[in-house]
Amino acid sequence: MDWPLVITRNRTALLTIIVALMGVLGVVGGGRLTTLPHFLYHRALGIIRPAESAVRRLIVIVAHEMALRGIKLHAARREGLDEFLFALRPSVRLEPAIPAFNLIDPLKLFGRDAPDCDEFGDGFDESSEAENGENQDRTPIPAAALGLRLLALKHALDNLPRQAKRLVRWYGQRDLAFAQNQLHRYSPIRPGYQPASKRRRTDEIDEVLHECHTLAMYAGERQDSS
Repeated sequence: MDWPLVITRNRTALLTIIVALMGVLGVVGGGRLTTLPHFLYHRALGIIRPAESAVRRLIVIVAHEMALRGIKLHAARREGLDEFLFALRPSVRLEPAIPAFNLIDPLKLFGRDAPDCDEFGDGFDESSEAENGENQDRTPIPAAALGLRLLALKHALDNLPRQAKRLVRWYGQRDLAFAQNQLHRYSPIRPGYQPASKRRRTDEIDEVLHECHTLAMYAGERQDSS
């Protein structure tokens, strides 16, 4: 498989979606969100959540590619990497106001405290949101945190090699914890269906998430067998 092409294609698709959403919401040129109308907030959330899942899986693919090209998981050195990884875009310093992108899938909640979940999702069902639209609260929703998540997404896509090196360090911490018989997550990707996946893939972001998830699973299996 042409992994550089896979990485570049999915990164381009995700960047196109994220940049378009930033333009719609006005998160450009240093702009920050304050509030959003109810319907627009949930529509944006319905794109951001699967995009976060897709970017996590794309980072997993890059990290596995680094490992298979001679970079040990506990070292994360730059030597041995193909130029394509670092030609994606020059790394830039993270602004203090932008949080680091979360590399780890949230665990699925079960039991009485778990939110009502779609069978293939993890808590948000756009169809039910639309059906109950007439009963929704019309008060604008605070959206500062949503805007920061969007900026973190964009920054992660602009700096995939750096994000992959962060994940490599996480793998090293995991291996050290296992060696000391300590509890630790085995994989950044949670078991089962990916967060924010939907029963019907109706948007472009759903297709990108499905492809990134499938490829990340394949990349992990390839490394485990090597």
